[in-house]
Amino acid sequence: MTGADPTLLLIGMGLDSKDLSSKSIDALRQCDHIYAERYTTPVSEEQISFVESETGKQVLFLARADLEEDVKKTVNRSQNDTVAILVPGDPLIATTHRIIINEARNQGIVVKVFHSSSILSAAIGESSLDFYRFGPTVTVPRWSAHYEPCSFIDSISRNLKEREHTLLLFDIDPKKGETLGILEAIGIVRKAARRKRSRRISDASTVIVLGDVGREDQVLFLSTIGKLLGDHSMAEALKGKRVCIVIPSSLSFAEKEALLASMPDHR
Repeated sequence: MTGADPTLLLIGMGLDSKDLSSKSIDALRQCDHIYAERYTTPVSEEQISFVESETGKQVLFLARADLEEDVKKTVNRSQNDTVAILVPGDPLIATTHRIIINEARNQGIVVKVFHSSSILSAAIGESSLDFYRFGPTVTVPRWSAHYEPCSFIDSISRNLKEREHTLLLFDIDPKKGETLGILEAIGIVRKAARRKRSRRISDASTVIVLGDVGREDQVLFLSTIGKLLGDHSMAEALKGKRVCIVIPSSLSFAEKEALLASMPDHR
């Protein structure tokens, strides 16, 4: 497509290797270069292999710096060639991709967005809870020796106070391309809640666990914070899967009925 108007494509990869629409695949086949980012969410080898087999083109990975400090340089690649950036889930969920769009427009580059399934809608849907009763989504941060933020607990507590459910996503290690494991993430939630002296989050708090949502081998079950930390067999069942959790508020009759009917209760 060299010679056409400068164009940058942001293409959502969805949640599974074959979530790409036929429209997206056709667009990728016309591109000069295909890149993928795995800074915001892990990307599996299966997803990349599918794209390469369908397009006959090699997919190159962008580093975190390419999307932040060097975003101008990254976007500038579209001045002479048509470039596609593959994004896990839907392209317009992460703030990072809004920055890319703004930079492209500043450079006079046409931006085309190809939407796909997102963990936000899929996880909430699979939880069996009412979409309109969810408060702001929360990310469980990765703790290190000198960095142990607890402020995310305030958001969960605020949601619970307002009788709203909370979807918790797990922080990603951009170097390894891996998210927090379920035990580490739940452990951080427990420690942070205790440090904040939360009266709304305890070992008895119900947790909906969702692994590899949107895939054929997805895993869904009910548990509690204490049970998850005390039974490592559950963590073993989720090994290698992309996991997120929901901390529900009070349930309506319809929600409770749907929840208990749709997933096993491991409490």
